[in-house]
Amino acid sequence: MANPQTEAGHVRIANDLYEALYAFDFTLRELRLLLALIRWTYGWGVKERQVSTAQLAARIGIGRSPAGRTLRALAASGVVKCISEPT
Repeated sequence: MANPQTEAGHVRIANDLYEALYAFDFTLRELRLLLALIRWTYGWGVKERQVSTAQLAARIGIGRSPAGRTLRALAASGVVKCISEPT
């Protein structure tokens, strides 16, 4: 049985960001991708990080093409900022 404790690690994010996650009507795939990005950034204490589409796809268990489409949609709506075009 799981016993999650902050002593085992946690992701510290601003309340405004956390509240925006549940206030906006993201698709499940968008939300999963965002949570992975938050883990890889705020979870490591950084605000930006180089992550490939393949890494995101593997992390959330989808193909590279759907991950790329989802990432492009999030970038187009201004939710995330991509340095290069997702593939």
